[in-house]
Amino acid sequence: MPFLIKGKTNWKYILIVVVLAVIVGGGILGYSRYFKRKIISLTKFPEIKKPEKVEEETANWKTYRNEEYGFEIKYPEDWIIDYGGNYLSLTSSGNKRKCEETISLYPDSREENQWCIPDIKIDWYENINEEPENKINQLGATTLEELITRNKNISSPTKTTFAGEEAYEVIWAGADIAFKAILIEKNKHLYVIYTDYIKGDYHPLSETGRKILSTFRFLE
Repeated sequence: MPFLIKGKTNWKYILIVVVLAVIVGGGILGYSRYFKRKIISLTKFPEIKKPEKVEEETANWKTYRNEEYGFEIKYPEDWIIDYGGNYLSLTSSGNKRKCEETISLYPDSREENQWCIPDIKIDWYENINEEPENKINQLGATTLEELITRNKNISSPTKTTFAGEEAYEVIWAGADIAFKAILIEKNKHLYVIYTDYIKGDYHPLSETGRKILSTFRFLE
């Protein structure tokens, strides 16, 4: 063996081996530490800060809830609410005569204070058979599709989704006025939601009206 020469220990070779062992060992240890740091740096993802929650404008609005017909809708707290046995109307405080700031919800009502065309009008019926034009004209419609195809005052149907339910957007015309309307059937009840109206000129739904409409939801 090179370590032993004629029965004597060759310290020169031993020293070389020790030095090489230290160098190699140090290199392995250094690489190991580097590798560990590299793994840590790869697995330590940068902190993702969630944006501060912006309070919804409708959070402090009041809520109208109808258990019988299974829906609710929010409205600004400074609006005036008026409702009876079969209708509900909401009017912006101090702006009763400004139609763009008025929302009225009522089914087939003819109250004197409803002369102003509302931003939104919601009619609800026990079922499709009870819809007035369907009933009076004896259209015999029992589904939304039949109501749309048989009622000549309804045109331009488009399938859509409203409050999580399948619905139709249509144009519903009257004697001298027309509305955009959303038709929904939920739990056999019929909901007709009138929005933008057309009487000579096109009157789009106001911004406040659209925010109110966006809060509509069906009760489970």
